[in-house]
Amino acid sequence: MRKGAITVFLSLILTMILSLISAVIESVRVSAIRSRIEMCTDMGLYSIFAEYNRELLKNYDLYYIDTSYGSSTPSLANTKEHLKDYLKYNFEPSKGQLSLGSVDFTGLSVGNIELEMPRMPRTMLAGSSRDRPYTR
Repeated sequence: MRKGAITVFLSLILTMILSLISAVIESVRVSAIRSRIEMCTDMGLYSIFAEYNRELLKNYDLYYIDTSYGSSTPSLANTKEHLKDYLKYNFEPSKGQLSLGSVDFTGLSVGNIELEMPRMPRTMLAGSSRDRPYTR
């Protein structure tokens, strides 16, 4: 009987089992990151959409988001900054607060955000400064 045959066999089996376990753990981590990004993005977009003008909805059945946010000119950059603020808060809600025992395994942070306008007919772009407001 050869000495060490069982040791080599068990070390090979243990290596395969550990690599399978680590692959499953990594897959779960990536899935959790994907899910967290989707949830935070949805919450940020819902927050932006919640800023609609209630008077226009009540009087004209029109959902309108004022993209000027108190400035003189409406722009998509203002909306992008608001969305970025919402995303920062959603990714790190306890930032600046003392939290004991909480560990973030994802390490997510907000980087560059790119927003694209969907292609719509010109009459639907009510936020543009060149358009006239809708009348009933």
